[in-house]
Amino acid sequence: MNGQGLDSYDQVRLWEKANIGMNLYNLPKEIRPCISQLLVTSLEEGNGRSKSGLYIAVELRKYDITEEKIEKVLNHWNLSNMPPLNDKEIRGILKQSDKKDLKGSFKYSPGCNKDLQDFCVGKDSCNYYIKNFKGKSSIEPNYLGMGWQHVLTSREREVLFYVLPKIEKIRKLKKGSPIVITVRQLNYHTGIDQRYFNEILTNLKDYGLLDYKPGLPQVWKHKATEIRRIIPAPEIAKRYRKAEAYKEFKQDMKARLSKKTVEFNMLKCQQ
Repeated sequence: MNGQGLDSYDQVRLWEKANIGMNLYNLPKEIRPCISQLLVTSLEEGNGRSKSGLYIAVELRKYDITEEKIEKVLNHWNLSNMPPLNDKEIRGILKQSDKKDLKGSFKYSPGCNKDLQDFCVGKDSCNYYIKNFKGKSSIEPNYLGMGWQHVLTSREREVLFYVLPKIEKIRKLKKGSPIVITVRQLNYHTGIDQRYFNEILTNLKDYGLLDYKPGLPQVWKHKATEIRRIIPAPEIAKRYRKAEAYKEFKQDMKARLSKKTVEFNMLKCQQ
């Protein structure tokens, strides 16, 4: 790992934390900085302890680290969790982490996903991103394979699955590039009433599927809407994958977003 390309105090702080994780367990310097940070991060129940453990184990397997050492690293990391995972769960993580897909790649390798967003040191200073994504054309997300059709409304599906990729193609943009567009133009491409677009795009943003900066309708302000699809797209947690559980996923997302809004308003009142 290297700390080149850092441009803020937060990035420096994240790199320092990553180096602590790497040195604590005497790991190869090529280990991803976001994963190194997980190794020195305490997690509460419901905050992704099992998923984080799986990401750690998969990353270590990529460097031919022995099963014995991976288990020791997981057990030591697990001690700081509140509460720690039980022995059966740790064994389950070890077993899952060794599974591979038809191409021979680790099945549960996280890539650059939303779960690791808070640990990102910045694309320009992350060797993993530079090696695997920078300068390469993005792969079109398999939204249907991920199950997003069960979560999104018909209008949200139309915008995300068909309209935005179509506009990228027409404008000869790379997948996931920013699209500067007016609501009138969106109406032209979709036929959806203009008054619904803010709600549609806000919902897609809340799900982590796109970035959205609403424009201003007044012509003299010359500010159009900016939209960018998030690629790779976030996956729906495994526990929600069964059809009857998608409704629970939507409810959990709404509850989480509502909690964030309340916390933001409380902070605003205190200022």
